[in-house]
Amino acid sequence: MLSLDLKDRFDSLAYSDHVQRIQALLAELDVKKIYSVNPDYPVTVEQTIHGLQTQGIENAYHQACLLFSVFQGGVRLEQIPASLSILDRVLHCVQKAILQGVPRGAYEHIYTVLAGTGSCRQAWLNIEPETNCLDLLSHGLLEKPFIQLMCLHQGVSDPTAVHQCHHDANCFRTQSGFQHKIFGEYSPQSLIAQVCRNTLAEDPRVVSPTALVEHCELGMLTPAGFVSTQQLQLYDARQAQLNFMQRTFELDAAMQAKVESNWQSTAQPNLLDESSVRIATPCLNADLQFCAGWQKGTAGFEFRLDADMHVRMSANALVWEANLQHQGVLVNLSVQLPQDLAIHWSIKDAMQVGQLPFGAPLLVRQYDAPLHVLVNSVVCVGKPVVNTTEIVAGYLKLKLHAQINPETRTLGVFLTLSHSDLVVHGQSIDPLVGWRSCVWELGTELTMAQWDLSHG
Repeated sequence: MLSLDLKDRFDSLAYSDHVQRIQALLAELDVKKIYSVNPDYPVTVEQTIHGLQTQGIENAYHQACLLFSVFQGGVRLEQIPASLSILDRVLHCVQKAILQGVPRGAYEHIYTVLAGTGSCRQAWLNIEPETNCLDLLSHGLLEKPFIQLMCLHQGVSDPTAVHQCHHDANCFRTQSGFQHKIFGEYSPQSLIAQVCRNTLAEDPRVVSPTALVEHCELGMLTPAGFVSTQQLQLYDARQAQLNFMQRTFELDAAMQAKVESNWQSTAQPNLLDESSVRIATPCLNADLQFCAGWQKGTAGFEFRLDADMHVRMSANALVWEANLQHQGVLVNLSVQLPQDLAIHWSIKDAMQVGQLPFGAPLLVRQYDAPLHVLVNSVVCVGKPVVNTTEIVAGYLKLKLHAQINPETRTLGVFLTLSHSDLVVHGQSIDPLVGWRSCVWELGTELTMAQWDLSHG
């Protein structure tokens, strides 16, 4: 028979042995001497074990897992929901510690040493096989925090952000199928940089269809397979920028020939005589500040366009001139801007994921400036007097637009100079016949030039 006094003495010795065994095991696992060298280490272990007992956690393996998670992983036991079962509380602590970089091998060692020892006051070994916490987590951790990393072609834009990656991971893989072990120079940062070089173009004008360009995982490569411990999302942080001041634009010889041909080959053949187009060199000048790329907004990532452009053009930069005969009267006419042109476009636009068009303009700003016609007719006795009824003969059009090439995904920014149909509405006043209206079609709508601002 076992007397009550003998049982109390046995319980006391068993409990003391239990505390010392866990102290020794945790000290053995403290290879970097983080906690076991503290003078209050034995007292802290004993007090924590006593606190776990009051919560009904008496299993030696469970207690050791919790204590190691607290000492090595900085887990706070009071933050674990008390509504969970004992095993779930242990699993949460182990998981949080692993996510903080505690090596999984340490928990394997705790299981090897303490599995089957039962509770702290149990006289005999536990006949029921112990459940390894890592086996319960082998299908993936309960919480896989996502880390959003903004990336450029050469890697993460903020290298300090990679410090959030868990240091216990031994394998890196991507959703697209790339996988590599982590060792030596193949750190998570270098492997992410390799993914960026393969995924993001060096030229930021090559646009990613979405801000999220790759989904990666850090984890443990175990005999049972890959166990994910952390999710990484790589976002495109590249910004396409164009900046220039006082850039001049000219119409080359081919462009000038096209403009003159359109003026001379009017809808009414042989109407014009001595027709010409005076084109200044340079024709116009402009300042541009342009930025486009994916940025994080309040409603998620969006493709933002910011542009500020000034365009200046002299009234004498483009002048259409010609003579014509109307009812035997020689008429000199010219078409040009009535005054110098100064345009300012300030643009701020944003498109959500899925709204980004490929092959269609994603930014358009246009300014139509009226072209005035000046008519001088030779006054002769008995001949009609010719003048205009409308001063506007058409419009000079300047357009700024951005567009993504659907094949190369390259963003281009273009400045287009064109004009509408050139039509003069006039009238002749004849002493005998009286008033007569007339319409002269002088030129069809024409795109005179389009400059790719991205290439100067």
